[in-house]
Amino acid sequence: MKLSAVICTHNPRLDYLSRTLEALRAQTLPTTEWELLLIDNASRSPVADSISLTWHPNARHVKEEVLGLTPARLRGIQETQLQLLVFVDDDSILEPSYLEKAIRIGESRPDLGCWGAGCIKPEYEKRPPEWLEPWDDALAIRRLDRDLWANIPGFNKSLPFGLGMCLRRTVAFRYASLCQNDNVRRSLDRSGESLASCGDSDIAMLTCELGLGTASFTELKITHLIPERRTTRQYMSRLIAARAESAVVLSSLYKFDDSNLSLGRLRILKLKYLFHRIRYMASGCPVGFELTLAKFRGELDGHQRVLKSRTTLTSNLTSGKKIRLPRGFTQPAS
Repeated sequence: MKLSAVICTHNPRLDYLSRTLEALRAQTLPTTEWELLLIDNASRSPVADSISLTWHPNARHVKEEVLGLTPARLRGIQETQLQLLVFVDDDSILEPSYLEKAIRIGESRPDLGCWGAGCIKPEYEKRPPEWLEPWDDALAIRRLDRDLWANIPGFNKSLPFGLGMCLRRTVAFRYASLCQNDNVRRSLDRSGESLASCGDSDIAMLTCELGLGTASFTELKITHLIPERRTTRQYMSRLIAARAESAVVLSSLYKFDDSNLSLGRLRILKLKYLFHRIRYMASGCPVGFELTLAKFRGELDGHQRVLKSRTTLTSNLTSGKKIRLPRGFTQPAS
């Protein structure tokens, strides 16, 4: 077998999950050449009771009781020994040749550690409001007009979304080992009501740290099924704030903005947030201002979270307590 397709799901919409599996069943890659793992992440009703995988000779259900997308991904990594993993969301429809192309890219581009779809089009349950389009990248929508790749850690459009991410086992194993004792890293993705969503960026950036590249290819195509509830102002506001907060924390892990993470920077962010809040109220509360405000709020929360961790660290060092440094947080200068 050449690859493992891993679906992580928590209380799934069965109609969406069924379409995801139908698309996998229609893959041009013979089922004898890949395995399928369906990770049931602490769902209220066991997914195995509702979803049959008997059509696939190398498929199995796996239960993961620790809630969260990161624990579910880690379980998927643990359960397979194949050299290529493809993470398939439970609301995504892969084009029929997706797995076959993923293998071909992996064989022809040994310089890449992870790669994914450059074309992710939405299928909305209900016609979305007009204001959503400028913000729909938060819903993992991607419309690249050319292939992009990079091998320098940092936020850029070559970083593949978790939706359809193809990952070499060497990178997956290293990521799993780092997550074992790193609560900061484990908090970067969704869990329960949290909409944190930078776990996939963490994997991609780690790929570059390991000397490999990341890429998004226009030939890899996915349809993303988006329910009506995810197109509301309230949901989008929460999502954008959570993404912004996660991005700040992730940047601190890789020390991209380390020089800017200070009390002075925090004061500036607070002033900017208050300024945009005043503009939002004075403008009659249009959605564009609301979502911009949410982004500032998320960045502010992220900086406060990082600085709080450092303050706690300083306090413990001063008191003589022995503590373990969280990854990405350096010992403050005396």
